[in-house]
Amino acid sequence: GAHPTMPSSYTAKVTMTMPYYDLVEPITAWMDADAGMGRLDYWGGVDTYIYNSTGTCYQIVPTTSDGMHSDETCFMSGEKMEAPSMFPDVTYFPDEPDVYEATSPCVWRGKSCESYTLKSPTYDETTGFDGNYTLYMDVESGLPLAFHFTGFNVILGSHYDEYIFDYLEIDTTTPEAGIFNAPTKSMECVVLETDDGDDGGPTKTSGGAAVRPHVPSLETPLADIMAMLPGGGEKRAAKFANWAAAHGKSYEVEEEKFHRASLYHATEKYVNSMNRKRLSYWLEANHMADWTAEEKKALRGRLNTPKGTVIDATFEHAPSGTELPDNVDWVEAGAVTPPKDQGSCGS
Repeated sequence: GAHPTMPSSYTAKVTMTMPYYDLVEPITAWMDADAGMGRLDYWGGVDTYIYNSTGTCYQIVPTTSDGMHSDETCFMSGEKMEAPSMFPDVTYFPDEPDVYEATSPCVWRGKSCESYTLKSPTYDETTGFDGNYTLYMDVESGLPLAFHFTGFNVILGSHYDEYIFDYLEIDTTTPEAGIFNAPTKSMECVVLETDDGDDGGPTKTSGGAAVRPHVPSLETPLADIMAMLPGGGEKRAAKFANWAAAHGKSYEVEEEKFHRASLYHATEKYVNSMNRKRLSYWLEANHMADWTAEEKKALRGRLNTPKGTVIDATFEHAPSGTELPDNVDWVEAGAVTPPKDQGSCGS
């Protein structure tokens, strides 16, 4: 047998699905391997990343200077970066396809397929940690149909770390060069700077104007994709180790460590995906990123007031007639403190 062949230059429409979060993230990817160029558009172009292995890279993302109004901003980086392939490295997979029963052949989205499954090299009989990577190939076209990763812990019965790349459309024609051009005619691209000491992306432009924090950096999509593909185990382990150290986490038992790592990776992918969607808020992977749904549930819900408690208070307010502003930042005004962890307050 021989490994299937992955396209090196293409236009692909892909969805990244996280079943346990009910998340389906649309991605359009362009790649010109010969020119060393790549581009990723998330959520229909809300976030755009242009990669150049020999020159300037760009990201076009919404930013805000006042926390309310959003403008599209182009950042550029002098660091050269290779675009991530949307397809896994087939050399990690077995030469021979999976064997199916004649009564239940390989079918994906109604198309006849062949599948190749790699059991994660991190499998350990002692810890019970396992992971399966499965690549589905279209028998007729020879192109990939889907890539499916499932990480789970046999002993603890957890099954949180799951991703599906569904390759909806693939055009193997080399994309036109203009696809990789930055929109310098329609907007000015500024040098990307970070000023907050984290890796969440730019928080200021070179001109000093504050922009919305936690704009995913050019490295974020690279790390997200590479960590999900075979060969990404080292990156996954390093990211988890950095997060655990930052939050003072330690795990005495290996089973617990693997279990918590799978929870963290699922949370991180969800956070990055939602932040790329540019909602009216942004998310961070905090100290609860490795918690189970049951552990988080304990913090939610109403705490009942003990019976017999009497609250007797009245309030009166007389309008002053003063014209009120459209919005007030009460934190800036010193009236309240920034949001913080309220623990199990039940609110």
